[in-house]
Amino acid sequence: MDGYFRNRTSLLLLSLGIALASVAVLVTLSAGPVSGAATPADVQVSNQSATVQESGTISVNVSAGDGPIDAYVRVIQDGNSVASGSAGADGSISFDVSAGDYTVVAQSANSVRKNVSVSQGGSTPVSLTFATLEIDAEAGEGAIEPYANVYDTNGNRISGKTIPADDVATFHLAPGTYQAAASEANAVTKDVSLTAGTTTPVTMTFATVEVAADSGNGRIESYANIYDDGNRIDGKTIPKDGVATFHLDPGTYVAAAQQANAVTREISVSGGETRALTLTFATVEIAAEAGEGQIESYANIYENGNRIDGKTVPADGVATFHLAPGTYEGAVQEANAVTKDLSLTAGATQAETYTFGTLTVRAEVGNRQIESYSNIYDDGNRIDGKTVPKDGVATFHLRPDTYEAVATEANGISREVSVTAGETEPETMTFAQLNVEVDAGGGYANVYNTDGDRVDGKTVPGEGDAEFHLNPGPYDLKVNAEDSDATATGGFTLSASERTYATAQFNPENISVRTEALEDARFEFSELTPSATELSAGSSLSVSATVTNVGDTPGSYTAEFVINDEVVSTKSGSLGVDEQATVTFSTVLDEAGAYDVSISGLSAKTVAVTSNSESTTTTESATTTAQTTATTTETATPTTTTEVSGTTTAEAATTDANSATTAASGTTTAAEGTTNSQSTERTRTTEQDSDGDGVADSNDYAPDDPAVQDKSDVLGDGSDSETGGVPVPGFGAGITLVTVSIGAGIAALRD
Repeated sequence: MDGYFRNRTSLLLLSLGIALASVAVLVTLSAGPVSGAATPADVQVSNQSATVQESGTISVNVSAGDGPIDAYVRVIQDGNSVASGSAGADGSISFDVSAGDYTVVAQSANSVRKNVSVSQGGSTPVSLTFATLEIDAEAGEGAIEPYANVYDTNGNRISGKTIPADDVATFHLAPGTYQAAASEANAVTKDVSLTAGTTTPVTMTFATVEVAADSGNGRIESYANIYDDGNRIDGKTIPKDGVATFHLDPGTYVAAAQQANAVTREISVSGGETRALTLTFATVEIAAEAGEGQIESYANIYENGNRIDGKTVPADGVATFHLAPGTYEGAVQEANAVTKDLSLTAGATQAETYTFGTLTVRAEVGNRQIESYSNIYDDGNRIDGKTVPKDGVATFHLRPDTYEAVATEANGISREVSVTAGETEPETMTFAQLNVEVDAGGGYANVYNTDGDRVDGKTVPGEGDAEFHLNPGPYDLKVNAEDSDATATGGFTLSASERTYATAQFNPENISVRTEALEDARFEFSELTPSATELSAGSSLSVSATVTNVGDTPGSYTAEFVINDEVVSTKSGSLGVDEQATVTFSTVLDEAGAYDVSISGLSAKTVAVTSNSESTTTTESATTTAQTTATTTETATPTTTTEVSGTTTAEAATTDANSATTAASGTTTAAEGTTNSQSTERTRTTEQDSDGDGVADSNDYAPDDPAVQDKSDVLGDGSDSETGGVPVPGFGAGITLVTVSIGAGIAALRD
């Protein structure tokens, strides 16, 4: 039994030991890799069939010339990636793999790799070392921000980055030889050899070209292009107040600024240099004018027969072209073109005015204007056509030359006209008027020329007539009856100076013709109206009248302005039949007198002109309660006549500013007479005027006191310059007023 229990105990202890060992293994497996190994998130492992006892570890460190770097690391076996992950900022990563041979690859711009063998249970360290390339860029103005690329020896681009203006672009590359390039308009390149674990700095130095555009008008906005061996490599807008800046690989280029055409310049630049380049255009300013002044038109510029630019010429301005210096043809287009050869110089402005002749066409028939259509022909070729309005003209601007002008109604009136630069040639096309009527009923009238060609046809109403407008000349008329086969025919010659009436009769068939001569234009003037009938010398006078054409044909009139039976001015104009206009004349009448003014035979009207020194008289009458009266005449210059009467108690004496003499009646008369005067009669009360001189002064109440008389003398007698020549009787104005006040009080007490 003891042996039995011993064996049972031993088996129990053995089972317990195996269980504890299994728990330990499970705990170890669930705890994950040992410290320093990659986590499942960092590492991808594809050969998990090996047991723990059969695996080993690969410990990878990735670095470059600037220290540890983050790279993507792969473990490759037989061309297959069995593990991979990113090295952290410290550049390290570990992989647990099966024992065997592997290739470890670290990837940055390109890759660095090593072959390793992993033993069972062993740890294999791997160092993968890149070279570092740092690229910066500069130009004439300092640091710039281009784009850097790295190429292998086969010309394949490996990587690219922007170079910050204040930093470098950093590339981690496998040791070897490369081409570094920084690109702006074109690229600056350098060949570099890189060594593992070292940093190689490279500076790419551009040349700078600053392009401005100038002209005869100063700086202008343009567009600049840079060409290298004929190939455009860059282009930018040149601002009006600045430059277009280009960064270029040192070398020789062609810079071009573009307007209507291009100004070009060859330029050679060196690294780190800034070259200022101004491309200067010539300027031509084109205006257009005709007989009536400046007009709106369209200007084109031609070079060797090829149009290179075109612009509208405004009616009140110019069309401005900036061109490369040289020779051109400028053409301004209306019905046809006025052209000029231009020779332009850089930086200069050339003003050119293209002058047309003006042709105005109006259409009339018999006694009135009509609407028509006019065409202009040059050597048989139609160059323009316009409607002739009923109440106006069709205006054509033409290159100075000879043309054929045609106005068309049923047929056309043709006239050869010559136009001169800057002048207006008016042409009136006058048609003959034919009125056709039927004696009884209606019909249809056809007009034929002498060649038998039908010119026009119209229905003739039962009441009224059909009116034809035709080129003066011989015609045949055929009128068909409205309600029968009857036809009346006849022939006649039409004239522009008369109206022709043709009456068709069908029983017998006949056409009777009568004519009425048209009265020439005749003008009547009426409603003479001056702007004033009374005014002062030097004032302006306007005189107007209405003129009416009461004749049968349009025409031109001349109005005459007449002053005192003498024609002093004329004005001319044109009016159609029954049209009227207002004519106005203005003048300045400098001298006083009566003027008879009239326009073209109208009954004259008189305008009275007075001198500036003349006026009417204003009289004021004032009655006072004073016991003593004095009358004074004062001079003034009013312009109206007014009579004012009333009662006043004013008692202060007044005198004229002019020197005066006193009459026995007490009336003071101004010694300095003027044409315009104002007479004023005033009655004043002077209680203390004991000596009868009309003034209460020291001679009245202290005639024997020397002290009072001396004081009166000091105040002046009216001739002293210090008192302004104004008479100050007695003690002066202040004492006089006080005295008058006392006198007034005494008078009141007496009452």
